[in-house]
Amino acid sequence: MRQIRLHRHSGVRQAIPALLAFALALAGCAGGEDAGADAHDVVFNLQNTGRQPISCRLIYGHWVERDYGDLAPGAFHADRFRQQASDGAFFTMRPDGRKRMMIETVQCASYPNWKETVGQVDFAPARGQKVDILEARCALPEGGGRIVCEPLKAKAAD
Repeated sequence: MRQIRLHRHSGVRQAIPALLAFALALAGCAGGEDAGADAHDVVFNLQNTGRQPISCRLIYGHWVERDYGDLAPGAFHADRFRQQASDGAFFTMRPDGRKRMMIETVQCASYPNWKETVGQVDFAPARGQKVDILEARCALPEGGGRIVCEPLKAKAAD
């Protein structure tokens, strides 16, 4: 087997710094979105104010969802979001940290009649202002029907 020797002025050696710089540039392009440059933390509290248990889920754009599970009467569920400064939209980062998952709404309903009882939290008014705390209160009406969620309470830090 013949050995190949690289000379001091070899083209391969001269190309190594350029190849290394190119590889680092590509690695930078492959990184995830910045989760914080134009966003701030928001605490989200959801309470079941009714007398019956309800089930709730966070709905992202493109019909991805995260189950909040069952909320007993009077129970709370707490979550953390981020809010973009540019347009007020709420998001969380994907589990791999690479992309923002934009939040559409929170839906709550009562099983086994999800379709007939589903209601949702309206985030639209809160997107028009900078908020630090969002409070949602939802309940299944005593006479049945769809879950009713009060207007979202948005609070800014003092």
